[in-house]
Amino acid sequence: MITLRTAVGGVGRRLGLVADRIGSLAPERIRRSYARKLAALFLVVLLLFAGFAAMEYRAVSEKVHANEQEELQQTAELQATQLGEWMSQRRETARMLSAYGIYDQHESLVSERLTREVDKLPAGYRAIHYVDTNSGKVVASSDESAVGTTPWKGTDLVASAGSSFSQNVVRSSPYASRSGERVIAFASGVQTRPARAIVVTADVSALESRLDTSVEGSFVRVVSTDGDVMFDGSGAESPSLRSDGELLSLAQSGKSGVTERPADDSMDEKHLLAYAPTGEGSVVLVYAPTRTAYGLQHTVGTHVFLIVGLAVVSLAGVGGVLRRNTVTPLNRLNSTVDRLRAGELDASVESSRDDEFGDVFAGIAQMRDDLRDQRADAEAYREVMERTADGDLTARMDEESRSQEMSTIAEAFNDMMDELSATVRRVSQFGEDVAELGREVAASTDEVSERSRAVSESIEQISAGAAQQSSGIAQVSEEMDDLSASIQQIASAADELATLSEETAERAHGGADAATDALDGMDDIRAETERTVEEIERLDGHLREIEAVVGVISDVAEQTNILALNAEIEAARAGEAGEGFAVVSHEVKSLAEETQESASEISALVEDIAEQRQRVVRRVERMQEGVRSGAEDVEGALDSLDDIVVRVEETNDSVLEITDATGGQASSSQEVLSMADDIASIAEEMTAEAGAVAETAEEQTATVDDVNEQMQSLSTDTDRLVTMLDRFEVAGSDGRPDAAADGERSLREEPTGGDRTSEEAPAVGTEPDAGDESGSDGDPPSADEPASDAEAESGFEFDSVTASDGDAEPSDGDEQSEATDAESDFAAPDGDDSTVADAAEESETEATARPTPDGGHADDD
Repeated sequence: MITLRTAVGGVGRRLGLVADRIGSLAPERIRRSYARKLAALFLVVLLLFAGFAAMEYRAVSEKVHANEQEELQQTAELQATQLGEWMSQRRETARMLSAYGIYDQHESLVSERLTREVDKLPAGYRAIHYVDTNSGKVVASSDESAVGTTPWKGTDLVASAGSSFSQNVVRSSPYASRSGERVIAFASGVQTRPARAIVVTADVSALESRLDTSVEGSFVRVVSTDGDVMFDGSGAESPSLRSDGELLSLAQSGKSGVTERPADDSMDEKHLLAYAPTGEGSVVLVYAPTRTAYGLQHTVGTHVFLIVGLAVVSLAGVGGVLRRNTVTPLNRLNSTVDRLRAGELDASVESSRDDEFGDVFAGIAQMRDDLRDQRADAEAYREVMERTADGDLTARMDEESRSQEMSTIAEAFNDMMDELSATVRRVSQFGEDVAELGREVAASTDEVSERSRAVSESIEQISAGAAQQSSGIAQVSEEMDDLSASIQQIASAADELATLSEETAERAHGGADAATDALDGMDDIRAETERTVEEIERLDGHLREIEAVVGVISDVAEQTNILALNAEIEAARAGEAGEGFAVVSHEVKSLAEETQESASEISALVEDIAEQRQRVVRRVERMQEGVRSGAEDVEGALDSLDDIVVRVEETNDSVLEITDATGGQASSSQEVLSMADDIASIAEEMTAEAGAVAETAEEQTATVDDVNEQMQSLSTDTDRLVTMLDRFEVAGSDGRPDAAADGERSLREEPTGGDRTSEEAPAVGTEPDAGDESGSDGDPPSADEPASDAEAESGFEFDSVTASDGDAEPSDGDEQSEATDAESDFAAPDGDDSTVADAAEESETEATARPTPDGGHADDD
C-alpha cells in the first residue's frame, strides 16, 4: 500500500523536476540571482494563486448567474401562477353571481342582495354592480353611490359582457374607481336578463402582497398580451408597453424565461427581466437590477480580492524574511568568495549563525586557511622549480605540509628529480663514452680507408694481368688459325707461343708480386680491423656482385677445362699424330684448372671480405676473423700464382717440343681452332669481370669514406650532447640522493678492480653465426675471448648478418636502406633526444663487456 509520505514524496519529486525544467527556461538574468529566483518564484506562485482564484471566481459567478436567473424565473412563474389564480377566482365569482336568480326582482332588492354578497367575499373585492349593458350604467350595486354611474367609462367591458350569453367572463383593464383606487372589473352577462350583466370590481393593490420579490430593488409588472400595463410595481403608472417591441414579443410568446437588459425607461441600470404567462391573457414581468441580483457574486469577488491581497502581503513578508535570512547572507558570502577567488586570502569570513549558513561560513573559513597554507607551499615549490629550471638538479621540495596533496606532489617531485639526476649522470657518462669511441672509430676508419684503397689497387693490377692474359689467349687463337692453314707453320707458331709463354710467366711473376703486396695490405688491414667499430653497410650489395662475378669466372674456367678435355679427346683420336697437340691441350686444361682454382681462391677471398662486410654492414660484424681468413686466402693465391709460373715455364718447354710433332694434326686443326676461339671469348669475359671487381673495390673504398664522414658527424653531435649536459648540476657520489644512486647502480655497474667474467663479453642480444665461431685457424674461440673485437670496442649491440646460401641477395634499395640505418644509428638529428636515455641504458649495460683496443678487458687496465 502506498503511504501518504510516499505519495507526497513522489509529488515533491515531480514538482522538483517541473521546477528544474521551468528554471532552465528562465532568462539568464534570473538564473544568476537567487533573489530574482525567489521573486520569480513568488510571482509565479502569486500568479498561480490569482489564476486559481480567478477561475474559482468565474465558476462562482457562472453558478450565481445561473442560480439567480433560475430563481428569478421561478419567482416570475410563481407570481404568474398566483396572478392567474387570483384572476380566475374573480372571474369565477363574477360568473357565479351572474347565475343567481335574483335579478328578476326590483333593483333595490338586488342591491341589498349584492351588498350581502360583497360582505361575504374575501378582502380585496370592492363592489358588485348590476349593470344595464345597453346604457352601461349601474342599475343596482352594493355601493349605492355607484347606481346610475358608469365607473368603467371608456371601456367596452359591459357591452362585451352583454353581447355574450356564454359562460365567458370579460376582464377590464385597471382603472381608477370613484374613491381613487385602482381596480379591475370582471363582467359576466346575466343569462336570465340578456341586457343585464354583473360586474365585480377588485382592488389591484391587493396584488402587491402577492407580486412581491425577495431581490432588493426589484419590482413586478403585469402586462396584457396587447401591451397594456395591468399592474406596475414600480409605481411609474405606465399605461402601455406597446412601444417596446422586444418586450411585447416576449409577452406574446406564451413562454417563460430570463433575459438581461440594459438600462431603459423601466430601470435606469442593467437589470434582469424574468417573464411568465399567467394563462389569463397577461404576462408577469419581474425586473431585478443585476447589482442586487448578483450580489453574492460581488461578495465572492470581494472575498477573492481580499484573499489574493492577503496572499500578496504574506508572500511579501515571507520574501522579506527570506531576503534578510537567506539572500543577504548569500550575497555577503558570494562577495567573500569573489575576494578569495581574486586572491584576497585575508578576507573576513565571520558569521554568528548556528544553522547551516553558519556551517557554510565556517567551512569557507577553513578553506581560506587551507588556501593560505597551499599558497605558501606553492610559492616554496615554485622557487625549487625555478632552481631546477636553471639546471640545479640538486634542489628538493619540503615534503612536510598540512596538505596531503601538496606533500604527495613534493614526494613525487623529489622522486622525479632523483631519477632525472641519475638519468642525466648516466647520459653524460654515455655521451663521454660515445665521444671517445667515436674518435677511435674515426681514426680506425681512416686506416681502413687507406687499406681499402691499397686492396683496390691490387685488384686493378690483377684485372690488368687478366686483360693481358686475354690478349695472349687471343694471340694463341691466331696462331692456331695459322696452324690450320699450314702444318709447316706450327713450329713457327710454337716459337711465338713460347715467347708468349715467357711473357705470361713474367706477368704471372708480376701477379705474384701484386698478390704479395695484397697480402701485406691484408696483414695491415687485419691489424687495423681489431680497432674498427663502424658499419659499412653498402659493401654488402657490392660484395654479392663480386661473388656473382667470381661465379661467372669459375663458370668460364670450368668451360675452358671442358674445352681442353675435348681437345685431349680429339688428340687421342688422332693417335700418335696428335700426341704433341694432346700435350698442348693438356697444358691448356691445366691452365684452365689453375684459373678455376684461382677463381675459387678469389671467391674464397670475396667470402672472407663478405665476412668482413657482415660486421661492417651490421655494426662491423666480426671483421677480424674475415680479415684473417682473407690473409690466408691471399697466401693461398700467392702459392697458386707461383704454381702458375712453374706451369707456364713447363708450357714453354712443351711448346718447344711441339715443333717436332706436326704429323697427323691437319685433321684436328679446325676443331682446335674453334676451341681456341671459345677460350679467347671466355678470356675476354674474364677480363670484363675482373674490371667489374675493380669497380666494386673502388665503391667499397668510397663507402668507407662515407662511414668515416658519418663517424665524424657522430663525434660532433656527441660533443654537443656532452656540452648541453654540462649545464645541469647534479649531486656527486657523496651528495646524491639514495634513490638516484640506487637507480644508477641498477642500470650501470662500474668495475671495482676485479676481472670480468667471460659471460659479460658477448654483446647482449647477439647470437654468433657459423662465421663467428671460428678464428683465423678455424678453431672455436675460447671462453676468455670476446665475441668480437669491433663489438667489444664499440660497446654497442651488433645484430648478426650472414650471407648464407639461403639468404637472398639484397637489392640496390636494400643497400641504400641499410646505409641509411647506419647513418641514423651514428648521426641522429640534433632535435631528436627521445632515444638518448634508452641508448644510455644500452651502452651502460654493454659497457660491462667492452674490451680495450689492445684486445684486453676494461678491468685489465
